[in-house]
Amino acid sequence: KVEEYSLISDLFEGTLRSDVRCTSCGNVSTTCESFFDLSLEIPKEPELKRVQRERGDNALPEAPQPSMFSMITNFVGLTSQPLALETLLHTFCTSSDLNNANQYRCEACKQKVDASKVLSLTRLPEVLCIHI
Repeated sequence: KVEEYSLISDLFEGTLRSDVRCTSCGNVSTTCESFFDLSLEIPKEPELKRVQRERGDNALPEAPQPSMFSMITNFVGLTSQPLALETLLHTFCTSSDLNNANQYRCEACKQKVDASKVLSLTRLPEVLCIHI
């Protein structure tokens, strides 16, 4: 099979890895998919505190000085502290729980179970487009 050359893919395509661990049997399901942009959410205070606990109190950098982005997020009440882009990326890649209505169907257990999901960027593109 001959691969076609694509300038868009060469510049903007990256790879996102998803690891989902079943809390019942411990089975880990790994999938990799291509992406051309990332959509990052602005975390609210409880989510920021959870990420800080998981990564360590000093792991999340603060924005060096107030920016237009941080002033807008403060104004609309999303967060009371300036946020660095690195913090949003940490939040994106931090473990999240799949439970209640969002349970995971485990391949090994053959049933819906609680699970934890971790995302990681395994290959970054030359140009990373981020939506906030």
